[in-house]
Amino acid sequence: SSVFWGRFLPALRSVVTIPAALADMSPTRFGVYTAAGTVLFYAAVGAVVYYGRQQSLFEAAGSVAADRPVLATVFVAIALVMGLLVVTQYRRRERGSYRNN
Repeated sequence: SSVFWGRFLPALRSVVTIPAALADMSPTRFGVYTAAGTVLFYAAVGAVVYYGRQQSLFEAAGSVAADRPVLATVFVAIALVMGLLVVTQYRRRERGSYRNN
């Protein structure tokens, strides 16, 4: 999944191949994850550009949040839960690496 998210996130797009190669990822799986992440990345960029010409991104987000408060709340809750899961996994790995040393 690192390849997928790495292709989707601008800062990691070019360096994600290194950990994939070190992990001996199969070329087919790498290609599928790369394609999916790249398509989503360019779709998101295209949407930002398209809607950015219509109105400001912050205005659009504000109007969606005002028109659909339940959707906005669910989106924020999902983002917070995913962030919490990432932090929890990171802390577990850090504790595990200290025990192994």
